[in-house]
Amino acid sequence: MAAPLNKMRTEIVCRLCGKISRSFVHRPLLRCQPKRHLRKHNNQSREKWKGVVGLEIHAQIATSSKLFSGSATHFGAPTNTQVSFFDAALPGTLPVLNRGCVEASVLTALALGCDINRVSKFDRKHYFYADLPAGYQITQQRQPIARLGKVQYVVYDPAVNKYPVQTVANLTQLQLEQDSGKSLHDTDEGQSLIDLNRAGVGLMEIVTEPEFTSGEDAASFIKELQLILQVLGTCDGKMAEGSLRVDANISVHKQGEPLGVRTEVKNLNSIRSVAKAIEFEIERQICELERGRSIANETRSFDPEAGETVPMRDKEKILDYRFMPEPNLPPLHLYDDKSMPEGVKPSDVISIDAIQKRLPELPNQMRERLQGQHGLTLLQAALIVSEEGLVRLFDDVICDSKRNPQTVANFLSNEYLSLLNKRDVSVIESPVRSAVIGEVCDMLENSDISLKIAKRVIEEVFDDPSQSAADVVRENDWRQITDEEELEKLCQQIISDHPQRPSPGNKIKSGQPDQVWITPCPDNKTKFAQEQVWTTRQSSHKKTKSRQKDYVRRQHVEGRSHVFRTTHSSGACRACYLDIYFTLFPLTAQTVSCGHLWKEFQGSCYFYDYGTNTPEAANELCKETHDAHLVKITSEEENTFVGKLVSKTTLPISWIAAKRSESGEWKWIDNGENVTFKAWALKKKSVFNCAGIIYSDLTGASWVSLNCDLYYCGFVCER
Repeated sequence: MAAPLNKMRTEIVCRLCGKISRSFVHRPLLRCQPKRHLRKHNNQSREKWKGVVGLEIHAQIATSSKLFSGSATHFGAPTNTQVSFFDAALPGTLPVLNRGCVEASVLTALALGCDINRVSKFDRKHYFYADLPAGYQITQQRQPIARLGKVQYVVYDPAVNKYPVQTVANLTQLQLEQDSGKSLHDTDEGQSLIDLNRAGVGLMEIVTEPEFTSGEDAASFIKELQLILQVLGTCDGKMAEGSLRVDANISVHKQGEPLGVRTEVKNLNSIRSVAKAIEFEIERQICELERGRSIANETRSFDPEAGETVPMRDKEKILDYRFMPEPNLPPLHLYDDKSMPEGVKPSDVISIDAIQKRLPELPNQMRERLQGQHGLTLLQAALIVSEEGLVRLFDDVICDSKRNPQTVANFLSNEYLSLLNKRDVSVIESPVRSAVIGEVCDMLENSDISLKIAKRVIEEVFDDPSQSAADVVRENDWRQITDEEELEKLCQQIISDHPQRPSPGNKIKSGQPDQVWITPCPDNKTKFAQEQVWTTRQSSHKKTKSRQKDYVRRQHVEGRSHVFRTTHSSGACRACYLDIYFTLFPLTAQTVSCGHLWKEFQGSCYFYDYGTNTPEAANELCKETHDAHLVKITSEEENTFVGKLVSKTTLPISWIAAKRSESGEWKWIDNGENVTFKAWALKKKSVFNCAGIIYSDLTGASWVSLNCDLYYCGFVCER
C-alpha cells in the first residue's frame, strides 16, 4: 500500500544557497532546482546585471581527407581505421597542407565578411594528452587566415520581443587547426581508450567578440552560422556528430563596472544546449555574487538532463602552451587578381577572387529576397530559411505561377514541416514533389479543400509519391462543399431524420449520463473517415455563424458517420435546431490544424512557453504572441494532458489562469468566471492566491498554490 502523500514529504537542502525546503520524495518540486532556484532568487536583481558571452566555434571542414594527411574523414568508421603515420605522430613524418581545407576556410571567411590575410602562418600549441600523440596541435594562433568579420542574424524570443529582430555579431578571427582524437571511457572496466580517427581532421575555429547578452541571442547566432556553413558546403553542421562544437565564455557585471571573472562552458553540442547552458550560467553567477561570493575562473561542462553546468577543472593556473612557429610548414600565401605573380598558373595558387565567385546566396540574402520579392514577414522568411532545402522548395512552388506566397509560406512552415518532423525526415529527403505542394496550395486558395484535408493529401502522397494531389482528393471525395444552400439542406435533412433530439430549452443537468446520437450522413457521395466525438459547451454558442458553417462544410466531406455526445461541467446546455445547429460541432483535435510546435487535444491547441513572473504577464504574452489565452483546465483529461506537457520542460511548475479573488473563490483571470474543476495536490486550505500545475508519475497532474510575485514559472497557452 502506498504511503500517504503528506508522509512522503521530506526536507531538502539546496546545494547552491543552503536553503531548506520541503518536497515530495518522488520529485523535489519545491527545492531549489537549477533554473527555478536561480530565476526565483534573481527575479528582483537580474536587471542590475548584464551577461557577457563570447563564443568559440569549432567547425569540421567537409573534405574527404584530413588537414595534413591523406587519411579519410568518414564519420562512424571503425575505431582507429582512419589513422596515417603522421596522425599517429610516428618519427620522421611531415605535414602536407590540404588545399581543399584552405579553400573552404577562405570561402567561409568571405561569407562571414572577414578580412583575408594574404600571408598566414602556422604555430605549434603544446600540451600533453593521450588524444594528441604528437604532444602539440598545429594551429594559427598569431597570424590566422582571416580576421574581423560581421554576421547578421535573426533573434526571436517571444518572452522578450513580440516580433523577431535582426542584429549583427562581430567576429575576432577565423583560423585553421587540427582536431584531436576522441577519448572513450569504459566505466565497467575502469579504463579509457583513444580513437584517433578524428585526430588531424581540419577545423575552422571561429572566435566572436564578447557581445552576446543571453542564451537565446547566442543560440540564434549559432543557428545562423550553421545555416551559412551548410549553404557553403564547407561543414555539414551536424552538432550531434561533433561536426560543430561550441565553447562559451561567460561572465556578468553591473552596468558601468569592469567585466567580471569568466567561466568557460565546453563542448556544447546542440543549439538548445547553447541557450540553456548560457542562461543557467548567467543566473548562477548572479546568484553567487548577490550572496557575496566570488566567481571561480574555471572550465565547466553542461548536463542537458539536469539543465545545469558542473565544474570540470579550474583555470587558476595559466597553462603555458609554449606557442612556437611550425618549422615544417612555410607561410601560407593567398593571392587576388592584382597580386597574382606573373607566369604562375592559377591552379598552382589559391586565388581569393576566384573563390569569391563561388559564393552562393547566403541566408541573410535569402531572407531579404523573400521579404522584398514575395512580401513575406521577417518571421515567415526566417522560418523558411532556417530549414535546409525549404527555400529551394518554396522557390519551386512559386516559380512561374500566380500562387499566393503567403499561402505557400504558411503551409510549408506549419503543416508541411509538422509532417516531416512526425516522419523524422528532412526537407531534402522528402519524396513529396514541389508540383504536388503547388496543387495543394492552389486547392487551399480556391477553398476546394480544408487545411486539415491538405495535410492528409500530403500524407497520402508521402506514402505513394506516384499520386498527384488532385487524384488523392478525387479518389477520396475530399472536395469541400462550398454552397451554403446545399449545406443547409444537409443540416435540415439530418435534423428532420432525427426528431428524438432534445427540443430547444430542454435542460440537461450536471452529472446526467451522456446522451449519444449516431447520425448517418444523408449524402452517399460523402465519405466519413472515422468516428468523431463532439463535445458541446455553452461557451461554443459565442462562435460566429460564418465560422460554424465553414466547420460543418469540412465535416461533411471527411467522415462516414457522426457521433454527437453532450457533456456538461455545470449548469445547463441547450441543444437547438437549425438556428444553433452549428454550435453542436465545436472544433476538435481531429479537425484543428494547430500549426508548428502546438499540441492538439479535444478541440483545443496548446503551446508551452518559457517563464514569466505572474499569471497575468503569461496571459498577456499568450494574447499578444499567439492570439491565445493562458490555459484554463476544465476536466480531468485536460488536466492530465497539460500536466504531461509541462513535465517535458525545464521548469517544473507552470502557471494556469486560476486566481483567488478577494471573496476567497477561485476565478479565471480573463473573464472572472468561477473555477469549477480543481485538482489540488494537498487537500488543506491553499495559502497563496495564484495557481500552477505540476506533474509526476506517482501522483499525476496536480495543482499547487503559488505566491503571485515570487515565482518564475513556465506557462501553457490555449486557443
